[in-house]
Amino acid sequence: MAKGSIIGMVRDEKGGPVAGATVAITQSSQPHRDMAAITSGDGSFRLNGLRGGSYSLEARRGNGLGGASVELVEGGLATVEIALA
Repeated sequence: MAKGSIIGMVRDEKGGPVAGATVAITQSSQPHRDMAAITSGDGSFRLNGLRGGSYSLEARRGNGLGGASVELVEGGLATVEIALA
C-alpha cells in the first residue's frame, strides 16, 4: 500500500502564520505511531508515511490551541489549515 501525507498551515487568530507550533495526530481510523511535526517559519508542516483514513490533528504553541480533521486517500496528499485560538 502506498503511503500518503498530510500537509498544512497553522495560523493565529488574525490569519498570520505560526512558526514553531507542534502539530500532532490525536486520533485516526488507522493504526498510527505517535507522530508530530513542528511548523516552519511560514507556518507550514508535513506529516509523511500515513495510510489512507480519517485523521484528527491538534496544533499547539504557547497558550494557543487548534484542531482539524482531514480525510486522506491511500497514497494521496491531504491539505489542512489549523487556526489557533
